[in-house]
Parts: sequence; C-alpha cells; structure tokens
Amino acid sequence: MRNQLMLRAAALAPTTYDAKTRTIEVVLSTGAAVARYGYVEKLDINGADLRGIVGAPVLDTHNQGSTRAVLGVIEKAWKVDGEIRARLRLSARDDVAGTVRDIAEGIIRNLSIGYSVSRWADSTNSKGERTRTALAWRILEASFCSIGADPGARTRSHPMKTKTKKGAASSAPPQDDVIDDQIIEREEPTVAETRAEIRTIIKRAGGTAEQADDLIDQEATVEQARAAAYEIMTARTSNTPRVRIVGSNEAPQAIMQRRQDALYARVTGAAPKPEEREFYNTRLVDHARAMLAERGVPVVGLSEFDIITRAHTTSDFPELLTGTGNRILLEQFQAAQSPLIQLGRTATAPDFRPLNRLRISEMGALQPLGGENSELKNISRSEIADAYSIESFGGIFALSFKAQQNDDLSAFADFGRAAGQAVAQYQRAVIVDLIEGNPNMGEDNQPLFSAAHNNNMDPSRILTAGGALTPLEDARLAMRIQKGLDGVTPLNLAPKFLVVGAELETEAQRAMSLVYAAQASDVNVFAGSLELLVESALDPVNWFLFANPSAAPVFEHSWLQGFSGPQLASQENFRTLARDYRVVAHWGAGLLPGGWRGAVANFATNDSNS
Repeated sequence: MRNQLMLRAAALAPTTYDAKTRTIEVVLSTGAAVARYGYVEKLDINGADLRGIVGAPVLDTHNQGSTRAVLGVIEKAWKVDGEIRARLRLSARDDVAGTVRDIAEGIIRNLSIGYSVSRWADSTNSKGERTRTALAWRILEASFCSIGADPGARTRSHPMKTKTKKGAASSAPPQDDVIDDQIIEREEPTVAETRAEIRTIIKRAGGTAEQADDLIDQEATVEQARAAAYEIMTARTSNTPRVRIVGSNEAPQAIMQRRQDALYARVTGAAPKPEEREFYNTRLVDHARAMLAERGVPVVGLSEFDIITRAHTTSDFPELLTGTGNRILLEQFQAAQSPLIQLGRTATAPDFRPLNRLRISEMGALQPLGGENSELKNISRSEIADAYSIESFGGIFALSFKAQQNDDLSAFADFGRAAGQAVAQYQRAVIVDLIEGNPNMGEDNQPLFSAAHNNNMDPSRILTAGGALTPLEDARLAMRIQKGLDGVTPLNLAPKFLVVGAELETEAQRAMSLVYAAQASDVNVFAGSLELLVESALDPVNWFLFANPSAAPVFEHSWLQGFSGPQLASQENFRTLARDYRVVAHWGAGLLPGGWRGAVANFATNDSNS
C-alpha cells in the first residue's frame, strides 16, 4: 500500500570498488520471487521508476533514525539484462571507515533495498500460491546488511559486458503463473484520497479534526485509521487512552532494545535518550498491543486483559520485562557487592559437585648436575587438598495482572533493586564468615588464623597511643617471613590490602596517610603501599592484611558456568493471572589449601581460635 516501505535483498561487486572515488557497483534488484507472509512477491524490473533515485541514501541495515547510519548515496542507477544496477559512493567519515573497508574487501557483500509499490497485479502460480507482482514501484534507499533474501543476487567481479537473459524481468506473467481470468491491477489511492478517507473515518467515529490530522501527520494507512477509530469509540464509555500507531522500518531487535532502554529509564527515573523518547511514555498494555500487531496478530476489538494475556504467549513481551529487570538487578548487585570480594580468586564451576582444590609444594632448591655423566636427582614434593561446593539461592516475586494493566512498575523495579542487594548480601555473609569465622583448615586442622600459622597477631589497634605503626609493621613482617608448603622456601609475600571494620576506618586512613600522626617530619612508609577496604559487616575493631590474590589467594569464589551473576526469569502464573519473576544465583566460596599464608589477622579480643 502507499507509503509502506518494503525490503528485499540485493548484491554488490566488491572488486569493482574504486578507492580513489570510494565508489562500488551493485545489483539492486533482479526481480526474483521472495516469500512474504501469505503470498509470493515479484518485482517487474520494467515497472521500476528510477527517477529521483540519484542521491538516495545508502544506510546501515535500514536504520533511518540517525545520520550516523548513512554510509553513502546512490550516484547512478540503470536497468540492464533484467537487473537494476547502481553505482554507490561511500562516505569518507572516520566513524564508518571500518564498514567501508569491509565492503571494499568483500567481507560485507549483501544489500537490501527499501521500496514502495503503487500498483500490484495478483495471480496464482501452479503450486496454488498467491503471487503479487509489483508493476509500478520505486526504490527509496539501499542498505548494507548481514543476510539477504534475493536468490538472484550475486557478487560481480567487474562490470558485465556480455548480455544474459538469466533473471531477466518481463512485464508478462511467468509461465508457471495461472492467472485467475485476468490480472487484477489495483490502483492505490492518491495521498489526497487517503487523507480524505481518514478524516471521514475519524469523523464518523466521533473523533476530532485534530485526531485526524494527527494520524495524517503520522502517515497512517486507512486500516490504521480504522483501528484508531475503534479506540475513539471505546473511549466514549471508558477511560482507555487512544493508541498512536507508529510504524518503524528498523530491525526487530533494535526496536526491542529501544523499548527496553525506554522502560528502564522510566522505572529508574533516568533521563531518556532522544531515540528512546518514542517509547518513554508507552504503557505496558500498549507495548503488548504493538508487539502483537508486529507479529501479525489481530488486536482490534481485544480488551486490555486479552492483549496482555496473549502478549505473554509470545517471546517479545516477556523479553521486554525480563530484559529491563535483569538490567536493574545486575546494576544494583554490582553496586552493593562487598569490597571483600576482591580478596578472593575468581573461578567457574562446571556443575554442583565439590570443587577439589589441590596445592603442590614448592620445588625447593635445584641441585647442580655434578660430573659429566651425573644424573639429575628427583625432587620430592608434597601436596594438600581442600574442597567447597556451589550453592543455589534466590527468591520469587509476582507482578500482579492489576499492576500490569494499571502500568504500575514501581513494585517491579523495587524487586529488582532488592534482589540485587540480597544476592550481594548473601555473598558478603559467606565471605565474612570465612574470614571472621576462622574455620579450621583441612591440611592441618588448625584455624585459618592461628599461632601455628604465625598469622594471628596479639590484639591491638592499628596505631599505638603514640601514633606509631608498630602493630602494622609486625603484621607485615609476619606475612613476609612465611614459608612455602615444604617449610623451607621463603615466599616473600607483600601485603596489598588493609581490611578493617567500620570503627577503624578513620584510624586506618590516618595510618596510611603521608606522614605519621605524631610528627609531620616522619615519612610514612605505608603511604601508597596498601589499599584500604572497609566492610561494615566485620567486627568494628578487627583488622587484617591480605596479599594480592594473584600471588597468594586465601579463598576462592566461583559462579556456575554460564551463570556469572544473578539471573532473572519469568513465567505466567495460571492460577493468579500474575507474572512470576524468579531471581536465582549459583555461587559458592571456600578456603584454599595453604591459603592462610596470604593473610594476617588482628582480632580485637582473644576469644578467636588461636
């Protein structure tokens, strides 16, 4: 119908690219048959109107929403051998240089044209399929894309000089088409006729002239005007807002992303980007209605209950909510994570079986070979092991049907925020328990921090009463002189993190400042050498030193493979009409064998295991 942009594939000839002029020759159309929804479409090459095609845009995947998507212009177009060919001139902008290079090298070689048809011929082929042949049409734009649909499109290595009848178009119908009595040529109404009919439809429905003008400004079709008229009549007896019908020629995934971004901005209060404003004030039920219409599901006459119910049976509408919810969930989870997560080594687990971690002792000193015929001696090495498992944890929240129909998304957003914080809190509790719980190590049945490990210092503050750093110096020395698994090899570990509870935060900052608290002339050797981590869940006056986990990891934390973070999923609740949202995470943490060498503790009291 008039003003409807239609798309089909084309082809290019990469070796015809001229780097000096940035031009390339392409085949815009061969007129080949393309399967559409409910019919087969053909283009009559002779019926193509090439007037005005010079200067038409060359786009990136039919993106008409941004000037940055313009890759070039059509410089010339002509018909030859049953094809429409064109010469394109590509842009010299830096932001599209990579795309232009891929086109020149033949990496990107598929095109698609956007066109409008003003006259059709209907027929039926020998297979009984409905066939529509465009007898009068014009090209509006050409786009480079990843996949094309025209089987006649091909890559040409140079401009063809030999004529061929392959793919040639003819105004006569193909031989395999059985025409019902005669070809029915349907003349599309003029713009003036369409506008007049829209005004008549809206007036009969009780609408205003402004409403009719609004539809005309949107370039709505007569069918869309009838749908809007139904909404106007429904609004007489209810407060149902009128739905604006806005067409789009973008890829479905691009539209979905804009819908998700707009919904995210709306529920979080963030300012929408210009490309998101179209959907910023769109209600959930209107999102659902549009998605059903895009799938070809009739929506005229459906109640809001039916629209939301049917929308949940597709993948689009649940994806809109789940995608937005996952974004809120992950952002809040990352913001709420404990700083203690940095102290451990990160890994992944293939399943829920115990993760057995093995540590082999150091090789010790290498022995000289000795005489000419001497042999190398075997080096004995010991090993220790420990294990932990991945756990699953989560919760379920129901978004009621009433909330969906009333467009109340505050509860949905609150759940995403709370769930993200809850997952972070679970991790925090597990790691704090590993550190302050001071569990026994599997290798020697001694506590993580103990006198046997020489990493449990006498209770003290970080700074003494005189402002000296003696406790911190003693803790650093204890880590430096730790020996390897063989009890001989010096590890020479350096602390990287100073970990404190809330009460010691200011004291820790003072201890890491440029000068001592006592005298400004004394340079602080710890300034800049330690990174301060404050965790309020720790005992307020406990403090610890940890080495870099890449050198001496104390513990390890793992996500289940394929689930690196909390996940949001949803399903319809058949009993309550609500939409159930489930947040689940698969994560675990455990001490590593021999890991006690990478940490030193200073507990506030002597009641810890020692």
